[in-house]
Amino acid sequence: MFLLVSTLRGAYQRLHAPLLMGTALMDEVASPESQYAVYNHAACEKYHFIYPKYIHERINAFENEYVKFLHIG
Repeated sequence: MFLLVSTLRGAYQRLHAPLLMGTALMDEVASPESQYAVYNHAACEKYHFIYPKYIHERINAFENEYVKFLHIG
């Protein structure tokens, strides 16, 4: 994870647009630790939805939040 955090440090410091993240806590592909690192270091308006019982999969509840976030429908 240190490599990811140090590699992305410059990238997430440049985030200025609102950020929407959904984190599945059982995800073994995109580790929750790395997602939290990006979220915690982003200096922008941000929203984070946590899904404790999901792995790396499509989450309908998050898709609903995504639609709201984009003001679609």
